[in-house]
Amino acid sequence: MVFDVTGYYTADLTGYKYVPITPTTLVNTQTGVGIAGRIPANTYQQVPVVSHAGVPANAKGMTGIVSVVAQTNSWDIFVGAIPSNKPLTSVLNFLKGDNCSNGFTAGLSLAPQPVGTISFTYAAGAGNTTHLIVYVTGYFVP
Repeated sequence: MVFDVTGYYTADLTGYKYVPITPTTLVNTQTGVGIAGRIPANTYQQVPVVSHAGVPANAKGMTGIVSVVAQTNSWDIFVGAIPSNKPLTSVLNFLKGDNCSNGFTAGLSLAPQPVGTISFTYAAGAGNTTHLIVYVTGYFVP
């Protein structure tokens, strides 16, 4: 078992407020929403979140569902604020042919990255590709 800590809750009102929304598509590589076409392995994909898919400009984080479809090999998907071609964590692990999904919570990028983006990486052997679908299910605001 692997357990990655991605955040925490505060007992008082010093944290951000969570706002749930009706799931809205942020990325669907099959239809060209957010990212056009299959994503290659080990090459991060950065997508704007703020002011997209119902997320306001002052959002600092998001919750969502990430799915892989028609992947050419097993491995994992990384989701995070800081882009990485070789991430050390993942939110979804899968076998080839196992089209599956998982929920995630992630902060949005800060400068020097383009502010308010999120990055996805398909970690697999070189030359592999996958389709990616991402729904926004909520966001965090100050």
